[in-house]
Amino acid sequence: MKPMIEKLTHVPIVVSDQEKSLKFYTEALGFEKRADYGLPGNPRWLTVAPKGEELEFILAQGRQKVEMGVGPEAGTAGNHIAFLTEDCLKGYERLKARGVDFHVGAYKEPQKQAWGISASFKDPDGNLFTMLQPNIAGEAAKNDDRIFQKTTHVPIIVGNQDRALKFYVDGLGFEKRQDYQQAGRPRWLTVAPKGLELEFILLKGRYVVDPRTPPDADSGGNHWVFRTNDCRKDVEIFKSRGVKFQEPAPKDEPFGVYANFTDPDGNHFSLLQPAQNQWKG
Repeated sequence: MKPMIEKLTHVPIVVSDQEKSLKFYTEALGFEKRADYGLPGNPRWLTVAPKGEELEFILAQGRQKVEMGVGPEAGTAGNHIAFLTEDCLKGYERLKARGVDFHVGAYKEPQKQAWGISASFKDPDGNLFTMLQPNIAGEAAKNDDRIFQKTTHVPIIVGNQDRALKFYVDGLGFEKRQDYQQAGRPRWLTVAPKGLELEFILLKGRYVVDPRTPPDADSGGNHWVFRTNDCRKDVEIFKSRGVKFQEPAPKDEPFGVYANFTDPDGNHFSLLQPAQNQWKG
């Protein structure tokens, strides 16, 4: 049996000050604020997204630092969220004029690669992002005014890449998309749910300061959300493959049915089957 995961809907970005970050993402990057509310006993739920994109970023309150063990010549070392862009140089100039910091590792400007052009930048908390402009324009090129056309990659920090690969492929049923290593850079290993374009970078690293809660506790908003059309079925499939869930059974809420689980490194995920009036299409 195959899981019914349809798409990734939410990705966490840990920030130390939600208001400051909201200002950066909306005013400097031009994102939209999508959701902003708080429930008693729960952290503030604040999400943003590039215009025209369904995937939302959760601005989760906390502090974190990732230790990669690489030098500045490695740039982001793979620890970045990547966006496809139609014009990297134009996007760089526009964002730089708004005060966005492009000093990442040993690089300060867009870099020409064999496959195209890239430019990396960071938010006020040091979270890293990369704009990618391939030599051959893909479906994301719309000839509009958006800087960020599509999210292509998001990182997941893991302690052991081979162990993580086994979990995501054998446990969750993902596909391995890329696996190679260049001199002086970490191993580039990506996986993705079948049928989805967006890829997860399984990045070897260690949290020096980790705001994540224990596997049996609430994530505090620092989690990835997968949309599914049959949450209960997916939970049974994943349990049969050894995936550990926080609750004995999925929970029913007005917004839908959901279940929470963690990977071997304690990264938090949610399966969400939205109520009929929540998401369509």
